[in-house]
Amino acid sequence: MIAAARPSRGAEVVIVGGGVEGTAAAWSLTQRGVRDVLVLERETVGSGGTGKSSGIVRCHYGVPSLAAMAWQGLRLFEAAADVLGEDIGFRQTGYLVAVGAPNVAALHANLSAQQALGIETTAISREDAAELWPSANLADFAGFGYERRGGYGDAYRTAQAFAAAARRGGATIRQGTAAVSVLRQRGRVTGVRLADGDVVPAGLVVVAAGPWSPGLVAPLVGKQPADTHVWILGGEAPAFVKSEGPLYVGGPIWRIELASPIWPKASTTVANGQRDADKTTSAGTKPKP
Repeated sequence: MIAAARPSRGAEVVIVGGGVEGTAAAWSLTQRGVRDVLVLERETVGSGGTGKSSGIVRCHYGVPSLAAMAWQGLRLFEAAADVLGEDIGFRQTGYLVAVGAPNVAALHANLSAQQALGIETTAISREDAAELWPSANLADFAGFGYERRGGYGDAYRTAQAFAAAARRGGATIRQGTAAVSVLRQRGRVTGVRLADGDVVPAGLVVVAAGPWSPGLVAPLVGKQPADTHVWILGGEAPAFVKSEGPLYVGGPIWRIELASPIWPKASTTVANGQRDADKTTSAGTKPKP
C-alpha cells in the first residue's frame, strides 16, 4: 500500500532554491509586503552554485537587460550595509575589459549601450589601462573599457545577508529540504513535492534552483529548458516576464524577460540573468592598492 503524501505548511509564494537568487527573491517580496514566503533549500543557504561563484561584480554585459539588472544590483551592493544590515564582502576595485582588434567595434557598441542605461563604463587608452594594471602585458589588445564601480564580492555572504533580511521581513527558510517536482491540478500549479514525499501547497512557485531548475520545469513545459532562468509558475504574469505558454491547459508559466532593458520598478521578485552574449575578452580586474 502506498502511503498518501503528507501535506506540509504551505505559503503564498514558495521559492525553490536558497542561493543568492532565491534569497534575494524572498527578500524582495517581503520588501513589497508579501510576507507569506517560504524558501526551500536542498542543503544550506548558499551551498550550491552561489558558494562557488567567482564573485565578479560588473555591469559590462553585451545584453542590455543583463546590464540593466547588474546596474540595479550594483547600487544595492554599494548600500548593502544599510539595506541588508551587514557587510556582504563587496569591494570596488574597478573592472577592466580588453579586446583584440576584431572586437573593438563590439566593445564600443557595448559601452554605448551601457552608457545609455546610465551605467558608468567608458573607453580608456592603452596608457590608462597600463596605469591601472602595470604588471599586465597589453600588447595583444587594441581596445579597452573601464568600469570604476565594478569589483568583486562574496556571493555566499551575500546570500546569507539576503536570507537574514528576508527572515526579518517575515519569510521562512527551510534548509535540508529538497524539492523534487512542481505539482499541478486541473492545469494549475498547486505546490511542490519534497524528496521525503511531503507536499508543500503554494499559490505561486518560483524556481530559482540554478542547474536543478530545468529538471523541475521540464515536466511542465514538455521539453528541457535551454537555460537556468528563474521561473515563476502559476498566478498572474508580472510585468517583466514573458509567457512560455500556455504550455499546459489553464496553467501559465512565465520566465524572466531578458529582451527589455527596462528594470521593473514594481516587480514582485528579483530577476536573474543568463550567460553573457557579448564576444569581448576580459583582461581581468586589478585591486586598488
